[in-house]
Amino acid sequence: MPRKALNAHWSMLASMVKRPHSTSSLVDCIRLVRRTAIQTAVRVITTGVMLALLAGIAIKLKIFGGAP
Repeated sequence: MPRKALNAHWSMLASMVKRPHSTSSLVDCIRLVRRTAIQTAVRVITTGVMLALLAGIAIKLKIFGGAP
């Protein structure tokens, strides 16, 4: 995660800790969790696609000693 985005997450979390009972902090927290979940899902899907492509290339080039 880029440093700027990480700092934004930490500052948002710090502001939520300072005002834990306000409604807006709850909404901010839900938005943060949703955004983090979406980023994680995108990273997992991207990693899966990249691994599938690399495996396909490796099989195509017969790196793993596949069938002749």
